[in-house]
This record gives sequence, structure tokens and C-alpha cells, in this order.
Amino acid sequence: MLCYIINRIMSKLSIIYYLSQEVMNLKSSLNSLFSINNLKDHELIFINDDANESVIKIWQDELGKYSDLNYQIVNVSQSLGMSEAYNLGARIANGKFTLFTNQLIIFKPNFLDELSLVIEDLDEDVDLINFLIDEPAFYDQKKQSSNNKDKKLLVYDQFNIDLIAKHSLNSYDKVFKTKMLVDHKIKFNVTHYQPGIFILKVYGKAKKAAVLKTILTKRRKEINLNNNIYDVLFQINQFNQLKTYNEWNDSYDEKLEFCAIIMAFYHFISLVINSNFSDKEKRNAIKIAKELVFRLYPKYEKNKFFQLINNQNWKNYFIKFKPRLSWIQAKFDADK
Repeated sequence: MLCYIINRIMSKLSIIYYLSQEVMNLKSSLNSLFSINNLKDHELIFINDDANESVIKIWQDELGKYSDLNYQIVNVSQSLGMSEAYNLGARIANGKFTLFTNQLIIFKPNFLDELSLVIEDLDEDVDLINFLIDEPAFYDQKKQSSNNKDKKLLVYDQFNIDLIAKHSLNSYDKVFKTKMLVDHKIKFNVTHYQPGIFILKVYGKAKKAAVLKTILTKRRKEINLNNNIYDVLFQINQFNQLKTYNEWNDSYDEKLEFCAIIMAFYHFISLVINSNFSDKEKRNAIKIAKELVFRLYPKYEKNKFFQLINNQNWKNYFIKFKPRLSWIQAKFDADK
């Protein structure tokens, strides 16, 4: 059963914010969200996914400090899970573009100012915008990109591998054209957490993709995980099936291989080593990731797209990967 509390106007951006049982970082995240410049000119949609009293109290206390916000809250009596909550949010979003987010994200005050300026002058064919996020990552060119005097906005006419080599396969550092998601029925998988498949489906259907070379958010590093996190790893089994969905020919094979290695050896392992897993659980997860990659892509190190990674530390990490927790941790620590 859904209950809507609505106060809405037309907006450039809809922010879908997921409220769960998790209180970690929630107050800081909400405070940063409500402090965004000109927030009242955009739409906030909170999905209350059977959140507990502690979460609701924090949300109410932070929301109560502000007035005239354009928001709605959708109260779900039975837990949907984050993926289905985001799918619901996209269906009722009123903005031209949609952002999916939660309590792990801290927003900069100029978040909407920067995106609004871009959206105003944007080519109508652009269906998603990547922006920079402050988090340790091999693809993180944030210092170089944000200080670069060259073009602040890049636009790609098709699925360019730079979108993977220099940006993430996650949804929290992107805004998506709402109509594109609805028209192509692009949804998050509700039974498994598969952000990479969602993003690759978007890249396959998007007419153009943009990159805004400005840091607009920060992601909390430490996270709590359960064994469902293996969905992030096992989704690479399905990457080749995207050729049919996106009508891609065999020329995309090496691109999809590159995406799979990035997802397994960076995105999945990054979540694992920064989690509440014990060292034993971390070692087991790393072993499983290595075995899966070597089974699916036994000669992956010859993939030409690794040459696009400018950071030598990360290039060596992928090409000379060693499934040892201490070695991997040293590689991640070297880039802090």
C-alpha cells in the first residue's frame, strides 16, 4: 500500500531519495541535501521504504528546518527494497532529469546550480549527465578534471569507452532523462542489485551522454554489507547479453569485457574492502571475484582499453591483479 504526501511543481530535476532502516550518515546527508542552493525550484521525492522510527525522526527534524520545499513522500507499508523504490520514484518523477540517491551521499551547495546551467543549454538528444564525485577511485580524475581549463562539459554521441575508463558504473553520480527511462522501460533489477547492467542499458539506449567535469557530491566510504553484495559481482555473467538488448554487434565484445573487469576488480572489491566484512570474508570475496573473471575472461589483461587508464597504479592493479587482501589494500591506499 502506498501513501503520497504531495507538494509539486514542474522542475528541471527530480531527486529520488531512498529512506530505509539505515541511519548511518543520514543526518549529514539530509542536511547537505536541504542546504542545496535553489532546492525549492526542483522536486524531492522521498521513498519511505518501511523505515524505522529513528530514520523518520531524523528526516522530520532535518526537513522541519526548511520551508517551501517542493517535495513528496511515498510511504510504503511493505518493504520494496532500494531498486523497486527507485523504479517507483522514476514513474512518478516530474522533473526533466532524475537523480537516484540515499544517505551515503553528501551534496555540495552548488549541486543544482551547476546542473541547472548545463541542462538549460543542453542538446535535447543528451539523455544522461555524468558528474564528478569525491571518492577514491581509479577513474577519479577529479583534481585534474575540475581544475582543467578545457571544456567543462563533454558530450559523446554514442557509448564511448571513456565513460567507463574515467567514470563509474554506478547510478549515484549521474542524472538520467526521465522520459528516456520511462519510454525504454529501463528499470533497476528488483531481485538482484545490478547497477552495472542498469547503466549499460542506459548507455545503449541514450542518444547522447554528457560529462560535467565538476565535483558535486561526496560518497561515504565505509558501508555495511550483507551477502547480497555478490549480486554486484555476478552481474558480469550477463554483460554479454546486453548486446542483444542494446542491438550491439560483436565490435562491443572488448568494451563489455573491459566493463566486466572494472566491475569485478574495482567496484565489487572496493565495496568489499571498505565494508564491515571480516578479513576472512574479504579474502573469500576476492578469491571468488578472481575465479569468476579468469573463467569468463582468461586473457583479459590483453584488453586494449586498459591503456586508457592514466593512473599507473591502477593500470598495474588490473593488468597484474593479485588476489591477496594486503596487496589490494596497498593499491587502494596508494591512491588516497
